[in-house]
Amino acid sequence: MGTVDEGTRRLIRNELKDAMDTYHMCYNVQVTNFLTDLFKSYDKGKIRTYVDKIAGVMRSGCVDVKALSLESLKVILAHLSSAKDDNLKVLNVFKDKYNDEEKVSKKKSFIPTEEEICNIQTNRLLTIKRLIDDKRNTIVTKIPGQLKNIQTLYGYAKLDYLVSIIGCAFVDSKNKYKIEDHEETIRMNLSKNCEYGDGILSIGTPLMFTGNYADGILNVIKIELPPLINVPKEVKSSKISMAEKFIFLSQVNLDDGDVLKSIHQLLSGFSQSLPKCLILMGNFVKSPLSTGSFEEYSDGFRRLGTVLKDIINLYPGWKDVKYIIVPGDQDIPSSVIYPRLPIPQLFQKYFIDGLDITFTSNPTIITNKGQRILVCGSNNIIEKMCRDAFHIPQDITKISDQFVETIVRMRHIQPLPNYISLVSPAYDDLFSLETLPDLVVLGDRFKSYSNSVGGCLVANPGQFTKANGFEFLVYYPHDKVCEYSAIDRALD
Repeated sequence: MGTVDEGTRRLIRNELKDAMDTYHMCYNVQVTNFLTDLFKSYDKGKIRTYVDKIAGVMRSGCVDVKALSLESLKVILAHLSSAKDDNLKVLNVFKDKYNDEEKVSKKKSFIPTEEEICNIQTNRLLTIKRLIDDKRNTIVTKIPGQLKNIQTLYGYAKLDYLVSIIGCAFVDSKNKYKIEDHEETIRMNLSKNCEYGDGILSIGTPLMFTGNYADGILNVIKIELPPLINVPKEVKSSKISMAEKFIFLSQVNLDDGDVLKSIHQLLSGFSQSLPKCLILMGNFVKSPLSTGSFEEYSDGFRRLGTVLKDIINLYPGWKDVKYIIVPGDQDIPSSVIYPRLPIPQLFQKYFIDGLDITFTSNPTIITNKGQRILVCGSNNIIEKMCRDAFHIPQDITKISDQFVETIVRMRHIQPLPNYISLVSPAYDDLFSLETLPDLVVLGDRFKSYSNSVGGCLVANPGQFTKANGFEFLVYYPHDKVCEYSAIDRALD
């Protein structure tokens, strides 16, 4: 490559100085000469982006540097080089292997058999049983009776002590309750003075029933969630910057001009403190199942591509951010069964070359420096769980917190029976919380919330709509905390 002429070197050097002065950096002539030699042509955007990265490392505390010397600059550049592959991965469940225990990748059948559908709740109950039986785990909450399998009860005419069963309750053709665990079924009589524990206690979901057993019937005096189980976690040694952040937007209707303006405003606002990853969750048009919606999707993603191009022209650092597109429960290609296919890849043509954007499945799993984030565009799961329940929280302001408690203790983010919330049995382990992730993000059409149970943070970003003030969620992996925000000024 040819030598850079002195005039170009002067332009590069002056641009570097101006960029470093913007961040009030302390530096010397060795630093400017070294950085000048790295550039073979004058490109203001590239120079600014490079200095932005250096400043980001200094602010983050990843490298202990207070002033820029040639030695400290080389340390920073080495850190940037090693951080290029930071292990951030996005799982497309239809393409990628997600079960580490699978030695051989096998093709999964998306369309279930009748037997698989019948066994889906059984398998969810077995997950809870495995966790209870594992001696390494700690049962945090009290089990009021002696924990029994239904099959063992049939060996007795009557028991003189309280019995607890973990199972799913259903109403049979004679309008009688029955409890089904992983092996057997038993009739249940519900006491008039039955007590109810915390949580959303939905019919057909894994619950703990406590009562007196006699003559093949369990006379239930208390219904509550399965016990909270603490599973020891492997300590991760990956160093995460305090400044690192993920931004989540849900219900991003790209056929709404106000939404696109708000995205532009949001990205402008974070231009001096860039996220590592921006996750956009559907549904991506207001009426995804209507006639002509394909054209609306095409136009919406084209306009989103224009917004990102404009932002990157204004703030080049946004080109280094990871973008993830997660479909909603009704987005094309539509389906009545989970998981949902990714948005068609053909819409990627609307984004500039070199942009790191992934169209993935719903749900998806994001792994980053030892942390695991489960993201699922939900289908009004809280509302559905409250429709047919033994008991729901009386204080509606606590429903979201109680919902988080419910799914963590049931060890599943979609615990309803398959006739209410249809999940392909072959992929049901994707929704399982047998191993608790660090963060679960549920893009539900519900108010924003976050709550941590058993070391698992569960959050809903809210809806990125004008009616909701364009709510969004910011997650900081270093501290494992969420912050909620909104676009609070009037749109132009």
